[in-house]
Amino acid sequence: MFLRLWGRLPIPVPARWAIVSLFVPKFAVGVVGVILNERNEILLFRHTYRGSRFPWGLPSGWLDPREDPARGIVREISEESGLEVRVLRPLLIENALRVRRLDLVSLCEYVDGEFRPSPEVDAMQFFRRESLPDMLPSQRDVITKIFDLIAVQK
Repeated sequence: MFLRLWGRLPIPVPARWAIVSLFVPKFAVGVVGVILNERNEILLFRHTYRGSRFPWGLPSGWLDPREDPARGIVREISEESGLEVRVLRPLLIENALRVRRLDLVSLCEYVDGEFRPSPEVDAMQFFRRESLPDMLPSQRDVITKIFDLIAVQK
């Protein structure tokens, strides 16, 4: 009944969207890059802002408003490391359960560039699935899903 009434009210479309946006939950959108080498090792960055307990994690960042997700992860990796990558395909979408964040995870490939430290990332390294460093459990879970997904797709 409410939706029928809503559809008949003489409210301009921009005003409708403004009203709806007041009641719809908001999420930050993260972009995550998965880069594998020829030995099927995964690239991790050592993030300076994560503290000493769990500094390692996947290359990632925030999607800017109206930014294409593929361009977002390419931009983030370039800004944080100096590496140029190309997005091959989306891999998965993760809903962070503790915060209002949705992560768009994409498989990427290295194109060019040499690593250079930045204020956000001071090191990078490839790791085997069996020898991942100490990292946030949520990041480890995503990496496990990635390796499982890639194994199924081969």
